[in-house]
Formats: sequence, C-alpha cells, structure tokens
Amino acid sequence: MAPHPGHPGSRVGAGSCDVRYIGRHPRRNLSVPLREETSDCRGRLATLREKRAELERSRDEALSQIGREEEFRRSGRAPLAGDLPEDLVRLYERSREQTGLGAALLRAGRCGACRLDLNASELNRVKAAPADEVIRCEECGSIMVRTEESGL
Repeated sequence: MAPHPGHPGSRVGAGSCDVRYIGRHPRRNLSVPLREETSDCRGRLATLREKRAELERSRDEALSQIGREEEFRRSGRAPLAGDLPEDLVRLYERSREQTGLGAALLRAGRCGACRLDLNASELNRVKAAPADEVIRCEECGSIMVRTEESGL
C-alpha cells in the first residue's frame, strides 16, 4: 500500500519523473521541484531526439553509400561476366547465392571465403588439378581462385 501523501515516505521521485502526489503535500509546495524535474526530463528527451536524428542520418548516408557501391560493382561485373563461359558464370551465381561470396582467392593454402586452411590431401587435390579446372572449397562451396600466392 502506498504511503499517505503527507507521510515522509511519499515524495516525488528524484530523476524518475514520478508525479503521483502533485500538489497534495500539506507542508510544502512540490510544484517548483516538479517543474524543474519536468524541465530536466524534457531537456533529456530533446537531447535524445537530436542524437537519434543524427544516428538516423548517419545510417541513411551509410546505406546510400552501400547502395552506390553495390551498383558500381554490378555495373562493372556485367562486362567481365560476358567474357567468361556461361556455365562458370551460373556456377558463380549459384555459389554466391548460397554462401554470399561466389569466389575467393586461395592464399597460402587457405580459402579466402571461409578462412579455413586446406588439409594436406585437399592441397594435393588442388595441386594436381589442371589450371583451367574450377576448384571449389569443400567446406564452404566457394570457387577458389588460384594465384601465385596460393601456396601450391
């Protein structure tokens, strides 16, 4: 049960915006502290709204930049894909849809997509494969692009 408004335990909560006993305290006028607390709450609310608006602007700018970069990559990819065999492009697209990354470099015996080191038998399989054979990572399914840095 809540204490009676005149009881010493009944007070306006400091910092909590508690307004249960407005103007009902018999010994003192709480309206001044309450106005101050209300003003403080409004000030904090305004500051938080400004911060939220700033964060939303920042987010929107970042999303816009990501969209521009994605469009740039897409537009640059089309001419390159035209020079590749259709079955390789289809394989790449399928891999990209499944893993999020269609192809990645094989560097120092590590798949660039999943970042896992290939075991010795897998490395031997990749070494033995013809240069024009498409090699996929057994762990993540991405196409592994072999270069001089592959560690083969």
